[in-house]
Amino acid sequence: MTQYDIGIIGAGVYGTMIALELAQAGQSVILFDRHEFGHAQAASSAMTRAGHSLYDAPEYHDLAVRSLALYRTEFEDAICDTPAVLFAEEGDGQTHAQKVMAQGKHRALTSQSVAEEYPDFKADYACEDRHGGVIRMNKVREQLFERLQKSAVKTAFKTDIARIVYGDNTHIYLSDGKDFTCQKLVLCAGYKIDDVMALLENVERPDLGIKRVKPGALIHLKPKTEEQKARVICGAMPAFAYIEKGMFGLPLVEGTSDTVKIASFYNPSAQDFTGVEPYGFIRDYLPFLEGFEEVEPDIKDQCEYDYTQDGHFIIGNLKKAPNLFLACGWNGSGYKFAPILSRKLCNQILSGENSLPEIFNPDRLYS
Repeated sequence: MTQYDIGIIGAGVYGTMIALELAQAGQSVILFDRHEFGHAQAASSAMTRAGHSLYDAPEYHDLAVRSLALYRTEFEDAICDTPAVLFAEEGDGQTHAQKVMAQGKHRALTSQSVAEEYPDFKADYACEDRHGGVIRMNKVREQLFERLQKSAVKTAFKTDIARIVYGDNTHIYLSDGKDFTCQKLVLCAGYKIDDVMALLENVERPDLGIKRVKPGALIHLKPKTEEQKARVICGAMPAFAYIEKGMFGLPLVEGTSDTVKIASFYNPSAQDFTGVEPYGFIRDYLPFLEGFEEVEPDIKDQCEYDYTQDGHFIIGNLKKAPNLFLACGWNGSGYKFAPILSRKLCNQILSGENSLPEIFNPDRLYS
């Protein structure tokens, strides 16, 4: 039996960032994962992700701004700068774009502005984050893995956890017969969080109610000409979403992805993917893409998401189990906040001070 200050279950972006920061602070850390670092089912396994602060809730907006700043300063070449834009139509009712614009923190675009600045997109109005971008998740993973290899973090990959007995020193038993103890335990297991929670003994567990969601419809379109490429390259084409249509897209990012990504996203209120069929969406809103070639990418998005009942993240410790910390329920966008939220959780683990928004508090999930 080996004892550590901190045990972390889940070696995705969050688990790895937390492990590295705690180790740098002088804590002895062991990082568990049933697969290995950067597994394809982790949400951080995609090549590119949208980076923006287009949120109507101030907590999310402010954290997204700070997190993107950390991506820019702490990871080399991690952000490809391009605006992020929410497009909408008058017939969509009250839109997310309108809610974001009401906060007064982002630029509102009229139909004339859309036509002048984004002529390839059909929309009656839009909301623009000029400081957005595309996160090169491959760059983030590469740098995290390099840091992990050079760090003092102990890893236990490709092994299953059989039991977790919570206490002042929590005991973790692996299926291969090995066992470890840690003073504090952090669970970052994504959509598998309920399975891990079920292994906990001596803890009154809250009902996380995590819904496991697989990716929706997704196509990758490759330009056939240099003229087409110039229209869709990051910096010329925005990262965008038509929230009410259930669709989003990312531009081509040279050196990372040679295609435009068009996909449907999950609508929690409808408990389903409500986006239109991608080619129908392209025909109606982005007809210039019809001349592109659909291709199979070298690396497919295989990630699965963990959605919460109330749409808010779950991050922090439990009052009924103060040495147990959760970081999950990312609702498809946790990667965007990883640098800032992992730092805040580490501060809570080390000092006991909690600067996380109350809406993320896991204790809200006790019935």
